[in-house]
Amino acid sequence: MRPTRGVIELWVYDAEDIGDEEFLDLYDFPTLTDEDDEGPVATFDDVEAALALAQEKIGADRTRWTNALIGQSEYLDYIRAGRPDRWPLEA
Repeated sequence: MRPTRGVIELWVYDAEDIGDEEFLDLYDFPTLTDEDDEGPVATFDDVEAALALAQEKIGADRTRWTNALIGQSEYLDYIRAGRPDRWPLEA
């Protein structure tokens, strides 16, 4: 999600999981999305509506949002946990 011109845009990026502990640059992973389909999935007037759709449609966890600079360290934690089917691991 990102705020743009007074609305909240919901974006989904699908990329091939080719990383390892030495290669964490998510932005260099091959995309699985057709370039013609790039763009926001939906736009919202408020954050709560965007969070609700993200949770319902793509299984996003409301408590696990990060900014772009944190994604790589989260991905490293995921790799070190053995790439479990469900992330984050239940506490």
